[in-house]
Amino acid sequence: MMEINRFTIVLALTMIFLLQSCGKTSEIEIVNSDIANFWIAYDKIRATNDTVKKRKLLKQHFIDKASAGQKKMFEVRNYTVEEYLDVIEKYPKFWNSLRPNTKNFEEHNKEVLKAISKLKAVYPEMKKSSVYFTMGAFRSPGTGIDSTLILGSEFALGNLEINTTEFKRTKDHIVDYHKIDPLKYLQSLSIHEYIHTQQNYPVYNILSWTLYEGIAEFIGTQITEQASPWSAFTYGPENEDFVKEVFESQMFDSGNMDNWLWSANNQFGHRDLGYYIGYSIAKIHYEKSSNKKQAIKELIELDYENEVAVERIVDDTKFFSISLKELYAKYELERPKVLGIKQFKNGSIEVDPSISLVTIKFSAPMNPNYRGFDFGPLGEENAMKLHKFIGFSKDSTSLSFHVKLEPNKRYQLQLPHKFKSNKGFRMKPYLIDFATSN
Repeated sequence: MMEINRFTIVLALTMIFLLQSCGKTSEIEIVNSDIANFWIAYDKIRATNDTVKKRKLLKQHFIDKASAGQKKMFEVRNYTVEEYLDVIEKYPKFWNSLRPNTKNFEEHNKEVLKAISKLKAVYPEMKKSSVYFTMGAFRSPGTGIDSTLILGSEFALGNLEINTTEFKRTKDHIVDYHKIDPLKYLQSLSIHEYIHTQQNYPVYNILSWTLYEGIAEFIGTQITEQASPWSAFTYGPENEDFVKEVFESQMFDSGNMDNWLWSANNQFGHRDLGYYIGYSIAKIHYEKSSNKKQAIKELIELDYENEVAVERIVDDTKFFSISLKELYAKYELERPKVLGIKQFKNGSIEVDPSISLVTIKFSAPMNPNYRGFDFGPLGEENAMKLHKFIGFSKDSTSLSFHVKLEPNKRYQLQLPHKFKSNKGFRMKPYLIDFATSN
């Protein structure tokens, strides 16, 4: 424990680094205190069998002493006390093998500061952000929020010596991450996440997020001269035509976000192929530019809410088969639509209240596994409630259910984009809105 206490006093204190650029001095603050606090809590938790006491020890020594960055990590990843206690109890081999790597923060700090200095050299407009080494529960190697760079040390400080044998298949992402020898890529990770503190926030669609992540990944690899170690950057180039074809059909559907950014549960069997797409666009834009610093600036400062600016950068690379506007028009044509209702005309104000069966007709065969209903704008009071769900027709082009209607009442039912065609395209939302007669 004496070693940890000295570590707490010397290295867990805030470290200041002075970057000299254009005659100005910028202070970069690095905070390591959460790591020492975590190990103090860890040792005390492992030394008792009292469950109530474990919770108190975690709060007293780690959570209640959390730095601003650690608090943000708790918040953005929704970490709970129970989750920390669970991973502490389940994975002692992992934690014991990670621990030596968390005793050398003088070297880790230098690596991070070197990375930030390299970024400053190619992007002089870089704004100051604070850096925090935090300890998480296996949901984030790092993130950039506002003016704060947060590194998840359980990932970022790993190497090939880390014992991951305790993790089961549901935790494959942890095993895979440590196979890349993470400490070797600490500079790349730091640049990637630091760039996020400089970027405009993306709008919620697949293209925006792939550009947001891909730009950060490209600049990180460009500055460090390290190729990205992720499988997406091997699979992507080897299967580029197929990857682009699928992306072009899905990029306007936010419901497919996980396929491209956070999950390997897709037709490729690889996670984060969206990073590869965004990286490729950024790389082409950079290579085509005669002014490399200006290209870096344009990429980092891209306004994702400005459709013209996004289209200009993407279309100019000619990475996709046709322009974004043409791809969107093609996507809209592919989306299934509600053609109408068999028993009455939508919008009518004289629907027979004795009708008990409603059949919705679609423009294309639908996937029965994707459906759902919402209230209309008038809310639950005016909702047409399903009395009994029958299901799709044999050819999946219609859907039927029983209802109970009252006379002289207005009804609504929203069919959202939860519905999908057999080809995987989400339906245009459709509002059923009518009134019954007396």
